[in-house]
Amino acid sequence: MPDRPWTREEVLLAISLYCKLPYRKLRQSTPEVRELALLLNRTPSAISKRCCNYVQFDPVESKRVKGFTRAAKLDKSIWAEINSNWDSFVIESEQVEKEIRKEQPAPPAQKTVVAVIQDSSFPLGLSREQMVRARIGQRFFREAVLTAYDRRCCVTGIAHDALLIASHIKPWKDSDPKTERTNPRNGLCLSPLYDKAFDAGLMTVDDEYKIKFSSSVLSGHTEKTARNFFDRYEGKRLSLPDRFTPEQQFFEYHRNYIFIP
Repeated sequence: MPDRPWTREEVLLAISLYCKLPYRKLRQSTPEVRELALLLNRTPSAISKRCCNYVQFDPVESKRVKGFTRAAKLDKSIWAEINSNWDSFVIESEQVEKEIRKEQPAPPAQKTVVAVIQDSSFPLGLSREQMVRARIGQRFFREAVLTAYDRRCCVTGIAHDALLIASHIKPWKDSDPKTERTNPRNGLCLSPLYDKAFDAGLMTVDDEYKIKFSSSVLSGHTEKTARNFFDRYEGKRLSLPDRFTPEQQFFEYHRNYIFIP
């Protein structure tokens, strides 16, 4: 019997899952893969293979792992569409999942420790609909960014969700709603101290992905503090993600408009 053709809605959810899981977890035994298979009435193997195929769309991850190379035309078309409008992809995939789940009983609530969402830059005066869209986008952005960085701070290597923040390189309020706000390539996974330093313009990243601190940070502390928290990382290259490598245009904006030399 021939395979059932994949629909746009199914591809959207598969790509969304790919963005939220590291490659090593895109296996048919992974709970999230099995859950999506059940939701779409497909086998875990089919979900796993479909998600692994998307590795070829990322120039960094495709070199790191040997993925599949036969993406369907529909997948290629949707991937291109996503890159031109991340916001619409995030909202549409969220709506698709809700529609599919609406006839199913809600699972029992569970307590989990989650990473901090950097949303303090939301401007005042947003409508309820705009706020809902923003929070859906931030939730996706957080998961995609933390997954890309293997849930480790790209400066220190700290690996605890409660101590990690998905930080925008180009601030959310200044970012294009379609191509930048929820684009994982506009993100860094940082622990709180370095998130605050980056957001305040006291730290930036050069065109070789090396860390640079403001002179006021390097000279404004005791020698021990400066050495432990700043000097040791000055000039160090960021630990780059497995996928969604940050685009230099975002760092350039940060250096020109946010960073205080």
